[in-house]
Amino acid sequence: MCGRTRITNMNPIKIRWTTRAVFITGVAALMLSCAPAVRENKSPSVSHSNSMQALSRASALSLETAAPAESNPPGDIPDKQAFVRYTSRRGHYAVDAPEGWSRTIAGASVEFRDKYDGESVRLMLAPRGSLSANAVASIQRGSHAAHVGRITTTRAGGRSQTLIFFVSNSDANPVTGKRVRLDNEAVVYLRGNRAAMLTLWAPSGSDNTDQWNRIVSSFRWL
Repeated sequence: MCGRTRITNMNPIKIRWTTRAVFITGVAALMLSCAPAVRENKSPSVSHSNSMQALSRASALSLETAAPAESNPPGDIPDKQAFVRYTSRRGHYAVDAPEGWSRTIAGASVEFRDKYDGESVRLMLAPRGSLSANAVASIQRGSHAAHVGRITTTRAGGRSQTLIFFVSNSDANPVTGKRVRLDNEAVVYLRGNRAAMLTLWAPSGSDNTDQWNRIVSSFRWL
């Protein structure tokens, strides 16, 4: 028979604190053992996915086969074509456009179309590096089978303008799926830290020199 061990001179305050410490330690251990394991998220981020999609689309556009030029291009703007003034309050600019062309507005950007002819204005932040290099990169990313040719910088009305001439494929005809080869002229206007790219296009071989010059000279910052 075991003898009893007598506990003497045990401070009741120490007993309470010891019991509480044991209880807290046990609860903490239980919480850690029951906590779900944290799994590493190996899925790509949304921004990375969007970047890859943009690169894939740009690559597909650049590798597209060039459409043959039309023997009798239907893209001449009539000599007596009337023009209307378009003003973008959001973009703080104004420009002339042929009357009767369809118009699509997306924020501060605008696009006018008539069959295979078109005109667009798109705003962007002025690049820190080469203006022409950034503009060319933008054109190649957004155009079908684009080939950039001559690039010039001129002054008109006391302002500097960068002109980029290139050829590209049109969008596919929604009915026939046909694409035609286009002549394009892009003009970049700077104002402070902003830039506007005015792009004009028509089937290759079209004679729109006078009409395009009018549109280019009509652009104004507001």
